[in-house]
Amino acid sequence: MKRLGALLSVSLLLAACGGSTVVYYKLAIRTDTPEQRDELIAASMRVVERRLSHLAANLSDKKVQVSDDEVTLKLEIDSSEAADALTAELIAPFSLRVMQEAPTEKADIVVEGHGGFSETGLTQKHLQWVIAGKDEGGKGSVQLLFTPEGRTIMGKVFKENKGKSIGLFVREKLVSKLTVESAEVKDDIIITDIPSAEMAEIFADDVNVGLRVTFTPST
Repeated sequence: MKRLGALLSVSLLLAACGGSTVVYYKLAIRTDTPEQRDELIAASMRVVERRLSHLAANLSDKKVQVSDDEVTLKLEIDSSEAADALTAELIAPFSLRVMQEAPTEKADIVVEGHGGFSETGLTQKHLQWVIAGKDEGGKGSVQLLFTPEGRTIMGKVFKENKGKSIGLFVREKLVSKLTVESAEVKDDIIITDIPSAEMAEIFADDVNVGLRVTFTPST
């Protein structure tokens, strides 16, 4: 298992207040198990509530309608501007990439204070699930579970970057960075030293929902 020091952070967005509005979203959930489907529905609702909190808005009412083949969220939000901003965030494409250290002149991304990074080919399509937990010191941790193809790519990346850094980018932002100490790769990656278990849960919800749930506004 590879352990990454955490750079996770939560951004705060503020929206002007406006009249309340009712919005509907249909959720397309990509999973084969009823248990994971239920977990993703709950995680989707938590994601919505957290983002509204960051937008300085509140839910006046909420309802989750679940049928055999369809999930619909009905939300009454106390700010129409926040409702619009929420929709824009929920339908934005999700991306996750593991990138390798590179000279700034050859880098695909340059992060102030951390240098340049280039593509490895390891992306969100190679990630299966994220599990939040606590480490031995009581801080938060997350475990990233990759597909067999993803683990093969990771093996190549670690072998070629021993002694160098790789970075985990979510939605184009660096969230964790690792110095590769060994070419040996296990089945997963563990990020430790996250300031709190709550922050780890927020990260896991955000990534799992981004990976497996598509929000479509409806009427």
